[in-house]
Amino acid sequence: MKTLYSLLLSVSGLSQREAADFHGVRLDTIKSWNAGRNNAPSGALSEIKNLLRSQRLAADELAKTIRSNKMDEAELGLAADDHEAQQPPLGWPCVSAQAQVFGMVAAMVDIKIKIVPRGTTIGSADAIEHHE
Repeated sequence: MKTLYSLLLSVSGLSQREAADFHGVRLDTIKSWNAGRNNAPSGALSEIKNLLRSQRLAADELAKTIRSNKMDEAELGLAADDHEAQQPPLGWPCVSAQAQVFGMVAAMVDIKIKIVPRGTTIGSADAIEHHE
């Protein structure tokens, strides 16, 4: 049986372990919410819904940028690890949350999408050079 929490979690791209870290609870708690043994509290549902809204907004904005620049292909820089994904300006709970955004973007645009390590895209290389 799917629970609302398990459905939202699967759409977010987070694993159960990542969700436990995201909510600050034990992995057993997430497993219980997913299985429907216990109901996820409203606060946890709000947190995961807010993450999904942020992912959707980020995907919409990135797709809009790609379309407005009439790009034939795009390189998207994926964080190397969860620590990097959590740092500004990214602010994602984990790499898989950021990757979920990139997956949405790939579904929204009809160009070649290349996923590369963050910091190796042309745009990020330009930004690094500008700050030096």
